This record gives sequence, C-alpha cells and structure tokens, in this order.
Amino acid sequence: MNIHLSEPNDLSDDATRLIGLASLAKMAFDGADLAPLRARLLDRAAHSETDANALMDLSTVLHLMGQRECALSVQALAIDIRQIYRLRCSGDPAGIRLLAIMSPGDLTENNALEFRLVGGICG
Repeated sequence: MNIHLSEPNDLSDDATRLIGLASLAKMAFDGADLAPLRARLLDRAAHSETDANALMDLSTVLHLMGQRECALSVQALAIDIRQIYRLRCSGDPAGIRLLAIMSPGDLTENNALEFRLVGGICG
C-alpha cells in the first residue's frame, strides 16, 4: 500500500477524499464521538463498490474505536480495491511530493508518517 501527498489542485471530490490517520486520530484524542463518522463512512462504502477512501478511513476509525479485527478486514477490502492512497495537504506543499510505502496492519504496523507531516510539510 502506498500513501502519498498530492497537490492542493487535486481534482478529487472533497466528499470522497481520504481523511487520513492524523486527522482522525486528532478527532478521537480530542474526545469526538466517532460513531456518526463511522456511520457516514459505512453509508459511503455501501453506495459505492469502489470508494476505497471510505473503506480506508472506516478502517482507521474502527481501529481508533478498538475494533481491531473488523478494522483489519475493512482495510483488506480497501487495499483490494486500490493500493495507492493520496492525502491532500491543507496548505501549500511548496511542490514537495512524498511517497510512503506502508504495509497492511493495525495502527502500530507503520510509523505514523502523517503525524510528522502535520505542522511540517502540510502545516
């Protein structure tokens, strides 16, 4: 699975864009109720057989909610659909593009590169 940052002019729809681990973890650590987001992501996934972003974000939400086995199953579905995921910077990435090669697994399997980028390249 590859995750990389894309330019701000990426034409993908905001409604289907990958939220990403850093943003989802911040929501969880700030005490947000992730259940409504989980429901929206489930709804998105149910209405599109190819919305890998919804499945990957759903997997992360399930991990954050302590549902590891279900999260890993959903992650596998997402990876079956697509192996490359794009995170979009909220600011000007100054033309820097980053490719991160990651392996499937729970939140401890990969170094959380996204957390290092928040406030850095994307901050």
